[in-house]
Amino acid sequence: MRLGDLASELRVELRGDPDVTIEGVAPLHLAGAGLLSFVASPRYRSAARACGASALLVTPDLGELPGNLLLTPTVYLALSKALERFHPRERRAAGIHPSAVVAGSAWIHASASIGPLCTVGERTRIGARTVLTAGIHVGDDCTIGEDGWFHPGVVVRKARSSGTG
Repeated sequence: MRLGDLASELRVELRGDPDVTIEGVAPLHLAGAGLLSFVASPRYRSAARACGASALLVTPDLGELPGNLLLTPTVYLALSKALERFHPRERRAAGIHPSAVVAGSAWIHASASIGPLCTVGERTRIGARTVLTAGIHVGDDCTIGEDGWFHPGVVVRKARSSGTG
């Protein structure tokens, strides 16, 4: 992807060559030609100068760095969008696996994916596009919002009251 197109997509300011090709994202110490890296703190200024990335996503106060720069006050937000662009999340089919155990009073959005051997407790709510991969336990009275991704073995339970007060 052209750096100019990426800057437009991320809605950031471009300083440099808009025709540079960007093929992925990497941290400073691993970034090389064709890759975008990022710096959100002046503390990493010297590492950024030594970095071999084709472009850097930086805060405006780092605009004096050499090379191709994408400037934004919200580096981590832009980084998350760039990561999604170059390394999209795996998609899972919506539905409930036959081996999952879901309480009758649970509400699961139609676009959610409940994987094998998952359990979902009473009065629990699972939001749109949320994925419980495998072996996830979600206890009673829990609420999981939209776009969650839970890896095998995760346990989600209702927070306990501290009992003080």
